[in-house]
Amino acid sequence: LGFSFIQHPILMFEVEVKNLYNNILSDKSSSVNLKIQVLKNLQTYLQEEDTRMQQADRDWKKVSKQEDLKEMGDISSGMSSSIMQLYLKQVLESFFHKQSSVRHFALNVIALTLNQGLIHPVQCVPYLVAMGTDPEPSMRNKADQQLVEIDKKYTGFIHMKAVAGIKMSYLVQQAIISDAKRIVRGFRQDESNSALCSHLYSMIRGNRQHRRAFLISLLNLFDDAAV
Repeated sequence: LGFSFIQHPILMFEVEVKNLYNNILSDKSSSVNLKIQVLKNLQTYLQEEDTRMQQADRDWKKVSKQEDLKEMGDISSGMSSSIMQLYLKQVLESFFHKQSSVRHFALNVIALTLNQGLIHPVQCVPYLVAMGTDPEPSMRNKADQQLVEIDKKYTGFIHMKAVAGIKMSYLVQQAIISDAKRIVRGFRQDESNSALCSHLYSMIRGNRQHRRAFLISLLNLFDDAAV
């Protein structure tokens, strides 16, 4: 299916395909291999589209009919954006899976989607904050880098979604531990003993107003009067 969708991406709008992909990603009983295959298919499609767009850009610079080629690029980009909107929620929810391979491919898909500008990044911020707590350095570094890029382009977005990100971080850690007897800890149990959300705080602390608002929001979560 994956190769067919690369050649004919419009097929991914079909109801049967949409239901198949989303059900595999959202159903907890689906096999890990199936989840990974769906995520790989989406990743390969985005990579191929990126290659096509780069080639179209090179062609656009060579020929005189610039408007026509630009329009072709806009149409291709628009289709990619629409496709990712169909599957975005289920891909993001794949971050809450105990298997690191599932989280790995889900993060790859989101990184490609953001790098190509196919979706508004604000909806991904809490999930990226959560993935920044992943025990695997390669994944948390990739998530942290995406946050840095978003912060460069959209100042204040990280602050706006920081508390939501903290809450999602707890869910990610719950999924990773997958042991009801173990307690979720907010620090890395290694030689560093650093806070799991240390990178998030390092991005916020430079702005006094944002830092203060973030800490007050965290404290309010433990306010009995607010419950």
